[in-house]
Amino acid sequence: MRPILLEIEGLQSYKEKQVIDFEKLCENGLFGIFGETGSGKSTILDAMILAIYGDIPRASELANEKNGLKNFLNTSSKKLEIYFKFALGEDTYEIKRKYALGKSKGQDELKTKEQLLIKNGEIIADSSTKIKSQIEEEFGLSIGDFLRTVVLPQGKFSEFVKLKGKDKRIMLEKIFAMERYGQRLQDRIRERVKGLKAKDKELSQEMESFLEVSIEKIQELETLRDERLSIKERKVEEEKEIEKRFVELNSLKKDFEEFSFYSKEKEQLDGERDDIEYKKAKLLCGRNANEVKKVIVEFEEKEEEKKRVIKSLTQLKLKEEALLSNIDNLNKEIEKEREKNIEIQDKREKVDYSRDEEEKINEVLKNKEIVKSKEGYLKRIAIEVEELKEIRDKKNIELQDKREELETKSRELLAFPEIDRESIDEYRVKIEGYQRVFESYQEKKQERELNLVRIGKLKEELESLHQEKIELERAVEELESKKRENLAYELAKDLKEGEPCPVCGSIHHMKLEHKESEDIEIIKKELKNLENKKVNNTVTIGKKNGEIESLERNIERLKVYYEDRLIDEDILKELMTDRDRFQKSLEEEEKRLERLSSAKKELEYLVKGLSESVKNIELELERLMEKNEKQERAYLELEGEICRLNSEIEKYGEEFLNQDIESLNSRREILRENYKKIEAYDLEMKRLRASIQRGESELQESKKSIDENRMGINRYEVEVKSLDGVIEKLKKQIDDLMSKYNFITIEEIEDNCINEIEETSYTQDINSYEDRYQKVTILLKKSEENIAGKEFSIEKWEEIQIVKEGIKEEIVQLIEDLQRLNMDIDEMKKQLALSKEKGKELKELRKELAIAEDLLSKFSSGGFVNYLTTRKLRGVMENASYYVNKITNGRYKLYTDDECDFYVIDVFNEGVKRRVGTLSGGEIFIVSLCLALALSKQLQLKGKVPLEFFFLDEGFGSLDSNLLDKVMEAIESIRREENINIGIITHLEDLKVRIDKKLQVEKAIFGERGTRVKII
Repeated sequence: MRPILLEIEGLQSYKEKQVIDFEKLCENGLFGIFGETGSGKSTILDAMILAIYGDIPRASELANEKNGLKNFLNTSSKKLEIYFKFALGEDTYEIKRKYALGKSKGQDELKTKEQLLIKNGEIIADSSTKIKSQIEEEFGLSIGDFLRTVVLPQGKFSEFVKLKGKDKRIMLEKIFAMERYGQRLQDRIRERVKGLKAKDKELSQEMESFLEVSIEKIQELETLRDERLSIKERKVEEEKEIEKRFVELNSLKKDFEEFSFYSKEKEQLDGERDDIEYKKAKLLCGRNANEVKKVIVEFEEKEEEKKRVIKSLTQLKLKEEALLSNIDNLNKEIEKEREKNIEIQDKREKVDYSRDEEEKINEVLKNKEIVKSKEGYLKRIAIEVEELKEIRDKKNIELQDKREELETKSRELLAFPEIDRESIDEYRVKIEGYQRVFESYQEKKQERELNLVRIGKLKEELESLHQEKIELERAVEELESKKRENLAYELAKDLKEGEPCPVCGSIHHMKLEHKESEDIEIIKKELKNLENKKVNNTVTIGKKNGEIESLERNIERLKVYYEDRLIDEDILKELMTDRDRFQKSLEEEEKRLERLSSAKKELEYLVKGLSESVKNIELELERLMEKNEKQERAYLELEGEICRLNSEIEKYGEEFLNQDIESLNSRREILRENYKKIEAYDLEMKRLRASIQRGESELQESKKSIDENRMGINRYEVEVKSLDGVIEKLKKQIDDLMSKYNFITIEEIEDNCINEIEETSYTQDINSYEDRYQKVTILLKKSEENIAGKEFSIEKWEEIQIVKEGIKEEIVQLIEDLQRLNMDIDEMKKQLALSKEKGKELKELRKELAIAEDLLSKFSSGGFVNYLTTRKLRGVMENASYYVNKITNGRYKLYTDDECDFYVIDVFNEGVKRRVGTLSGGEIFIVSLCLALALSKQLQLKGKVPLEFFFLDEGFGSLDSNLLDKVMEAIESIRREENINIGIITHLEDLKVRIDKKLQVEKAIFGERGTRVKII
């Protein structure tokens, strides 16, 4: 990540908006952030983290307080705003977060107003949740990892290098974020064990509930079901005979009841006829009255409209008088404002002020202050040039010694014998071949067993499908028989007595019985459904047979061969013995080669270290020469700059060259006060001109309003004449309609009017009566024809109905018994299958429980966390050792043992090894710096893109001037090598002269302003 721009407002001591241009600050790669303690240097980091992650790490200390972020709002601010622009690889990102103080349940609360994440100019997230998701996807680092990566935790490492035993391991776990592999992982395994035990108990209890389930019990229930089915079929046949007789009697009963009902309906309709005739007369008179009433209403509306127009005409005439009065008043007011404007303009011209003189004084003061600063810096550069010369002489002597030692060790390395690893590769190839055979055999064995189980299940399903096919064929045959019987009925139902039959030629025809439930269309539909089921059944049987054949072929394919031998359990054991023998030979050979390799690596490491030391000293000498030349150039440039500034001052006038800063400041203040008076006069003149302009504009509007008002008066006068003509025409139309419909007075019209609901009601009543009368007459005639010559007995009908209901109840009871028996049989079969499945599940669960308990026992000892921590530390130590070796010109290297204790190897002192805690304060700082940098590099591996900068926060107070120079040189070397930007956060003034680009953080002044920043 590469920062570009940061804006802060309302956060901590940053009251006003402050802008930090990181592109300008990082031009040289190394920059410093300077300021007093408490000035707000660390708040810059808080702002960056708040922008990216929506949180401030220190807010976790206020976790129990409601709205913790509110505690970071500036006490004089009502809002908090952060804008951060940065680059990740080729992409540019912008994050905006805005908060404002508001009320919630009567208390102040910091509420979110806007949250945006912009990628390459396009908004990709507009809420806290979406931004968090996108940041996790783009960065790949948590807030903790980011903080440890960007701000190197030197304080922790300085403390850490001196710790021992348990305290060191605890701190290591925190630095490497190993908590998820320690107690958290143990808790997860413990919860899993607990869950598995609970499941074991639950399954054991379920197995007890299956004790009464057996195949014999299922067979007993199936025998009882077959007996009930036989009884039910016999009762169904009896029901069919009785149903036939009942249908005949029920049809006759229905005919007699219909005749009685329609006779009563006709008598009732004859009694209602007089009322219907009255409604017809009332409907006709009401419709005529409604027509006249409609014209009367229109006449009254036009009369009201005429009154409204006359009223509006009167109002417009009054408005015209008011507008004429307003125009006269406006003319007088404009004349007064013009006179006042001329008076103020005369006063402005008498004020003594020269902008040119003020600008000259500003430039002279600026140049005089710069000259004073440059002269002080010139003295410091002269001292540094002498110090650099002494250091360069010492480095030349050290370089000669290192070159001689490098030449000696290089000759020893060339004489070292070559290491041949071909035998180890052969052993490994052989072992890997055996391992592939073992894995293939186990995988295919397991797959083979699963296929055999699946084949067994498929054969059971096939047997069930064949039985279903037999039942479907039987049902189809029964329906075909019914279809043939119904074809005879369909043919006979249209024959008439005396006409010949088209099949046999007879003129006498028997009446065939027909059951509605056996209609030919219903039978065809049922036949079609059964045929579809048969097709589906045949397809399913084919699929099952195909799957069985495929599985059997797959079982044959799953056989495993090794060197043309079919592998079985005995051959597998022989191969495992061979593999173990090769494994032992491999381990012995690796130990032998490891001893040789270790000796060679130690010599190579020593040669590499000496080579790097020589290279580093040469680079350092080169850098010292460059620095010396740079300082000498700077000295000359400063002298020239001072002369140039004095010449600049002289250009503005010789009188300025000898004047002091105090007198110039005094004259500038007088000019500024006079300028304020001119501004006040200009403001008043501007106000008067605006007032005159508004008055003239209002005058034009008033004149325009008079013209519009006159047009309105003319329009209303025309409208009154038009309404008089319409009213006269409507009055004549009312008289004509009253004469047409024989109405004498308006009151008579009002009495005869009917509303829409009444009209609809009369119409519906009349139409309904006529429809019902016609329908009842037709149905009564039909009923008389149906009962002609027939007799009906209600007692006989009731008797056969009782018999019918009794048989029906018996059949229903038998069906319920059959359904209950089928459900009991199905349920018992399911329980039997479930019992087998649960038994298998219990066996697998207990196997998993044993593994989980074993894992819990092993993880409780903490060995796994210790192993991971040690591995990570060695990777960090290797990188840190590289930096230490480079900074100390090849003298020191870092080393850690299995107990994670730190040692330094003094290469210049015959490779003596000693604890890091025995080093001086400055040396411990260097080791801490290198460990922190290596840790940052390790944590960045978790991210998706490299972080191209980091901050060093304090830690320089324990270094003397010479060591501080060495550390700064090392930091500059690391910056160039790693191609990153480095920011140093400190309050030490000694570092200012060593860093070109600086961000000065000025402490807030209570009651006046907040923290201010500027690049110097």
